[in-house]
Amino acid sequence: MQRSAGVLAVAVATLIGSILVLGLGILTAGFALVAPAVPQPEGKPPLPIGGALLFGSLVYILPGIWGVVSGIGLLRLKNWARVSTIVFAVFAAFAGAGLVLALLMLLRMSVPQDDGPNAAAIVRTFTVVRLGTGILSIVLLSVAMWFGILLTRPSVGEQFGETEGRANRRPLSITVIAVLMFITAPFIGLGLLTGAPAAFFLTMLTGPPAVGYWLAMAGILVFCGWGLLRTMRMARILAIAYFVFAILSSGVFFLAPGRDARMAALMSRQAIVVPSPDEGPQLASPVRAVMAFGFVGGLVAAAVPLYFLIANRAAFEATHNAGQTPD
Repeated sequence: MQRSAGVLAVAVATLIGSILVLGLGILTAGFALVAPAVPQPEGKPPLPIGGALLFGSLVYILPGIWGVVSGIGLLRLKNWARVSTIVFAVFAAFAGAGLVLALLMLLRMSVPQDDGPNAAAIVRTFTVVRLGTGILSIVLLSVAMWFGILLTRPSVGEQFGETEGRANRRPLSITVIAVLMFITAPFIGLGLLTGAPAAFFLTMLTGPPAVGYWLAMAGILVFCGWGLLRTMRMARILAIAYFVFAILSSGVFFLAPGRDARMAALMSRQAIVVPSPDEGPQLASPVRAVMAFGFVGGLVAAAVPLYFLIANRAAFEATHNAGQTPD
């Protein structure tokens, strides 16, 4: 089937944006090769700016490669590329929402007062940062809506070989959830490398219990992602239990009495500067805003896939009754 103008536009936009991001990553990596180490006070090792830039370049290079490959796949009407682009739209939506929060925090911050010659430059810098953050958030949210709405249309699915009447067809939403679980698992595994604590209802796990927690969560995500791709009933039930647990655990941790003390302890363990009461509400307010956004964002991230897992029960039952799954 011939691709529509909408699919062609999404593919071209994906390729152009990904090439620009990839170029930025390569440029950052080039700076890393020539960046000198920043000297520190006596007794402390110099800061490895080059290493930090090289690691930071991967933030651009990896998504850039992902986007280029997906864009080419869209042009060739490959269904995996459609799923990949929808997953990208999900990440773009969360990134855009995060930038909206950052913009609100920037708007609440007062411009530093400076009567010297740099006063005008400081005001211009704050204005540019606020304007840039606002524009980027609008772009990311618009791209997420455009890609998500267009690529999930049944008529577009037909262009990629998806047939509504085919028996035992895995729903697109289940495929996207499975891919997101696979992608999320390595990021959860970063908790093992950083020694990050884990919020567990009214307690904060540290040390070996936290390591066990992160291992269990990463293992569940990998198994559920694999099982959802096979439309296994067991994987669906476990995925539902996982998201219900995530909602309940984070809800109790962030909303139950004593939440301020738990948030402060959690952020201090993650090497985040927590304003003390003596520093006033101007500094404490952004911290609470970040934590509130984290809770609301996590709630949405769990509630949306939970809805689709519950709504698509019939697809798992049909596959099980056909004898195609071992559970």
